[in-house]
Amino acid sequence: MMGLLLVLACGPSTDPERLSQALDPSVSLSRALRGCERIKGEDAQGDCLSAAVELREGTELEDCQSITSERWRNECIFVLAERLGRSDVAAGITLCEETLYVRECLFHLIRDKAKGATGLAPIEAEAALVPFWSVRRVPDASIMFWKEWVRHTVRSLDQPVPSDLCVGLQDSDGCEAGLKKGRNQMLRGVPKAQRCARIEAGQAILQLKDERQAVELNPMELVEIQRSCAASKR
Repeated sequence: MMGLLLVLACGPSTDPERLSQALDPSVSLSRALRGCERIKGEDAQGDCLSAAVELREGTELEDCQSITSERWRNECIFVLAERLGRSDVAAGITLCEETLYVRECLFHLIRDKAKGATGLAPIEAEAALVPFWSVRRVPDASIMFWKEWVRHTVRSLDQPVPSDLCVGLQDSDGCEAGLKKGRNQMLRGVPKAQRCARIEAGQAILQLKDERQAVELNPMELVEIQRSCAASKR
């Protein structure tokens, strides 16, 4: 009996028990985070913290600020900003600016908004981006947004990117730069041999699952790929 009392007094003693405590909303945030901090491995600790904050809807900035560990305090605010930003982007932005990881936090908000805007017409999608244009720490917000929008449209929704994606947008230059980054990211995922085989077969290099063209390459990009394929045959 004495041994059991000692275990209860000390709290969870194994990583699964600590995670279980974090997943129990009836346990206070501070107690849950103390358990998370004792879990082995930074990734596992981070997952535990995220779950603890996400599952406690009443968590507020003051709760995070009361955490003595600077690292966990900033992580807590980061996760809280992500959660609030889904319904109130202005509140999310404000909280991001309270963390040491401001830019990373803002990027997560932008990524979430880009994912949520896929399937919309480009002009409608851009509306989700507007609140970030006045945020000093993300002058490249449009680039980040459209890169994620393009990637998510192709890879997650399996839909083609409109060839006139950036036409008529308020920040068409940012859109074009984001589109280029999105294309380059997807091109890196296609092995050179496969690129060349598709060119020889007259197929699109970047394809959807049904082999339709996912994203149209600009002429210069296509010429560079063709030259590279031709050189490899010599």
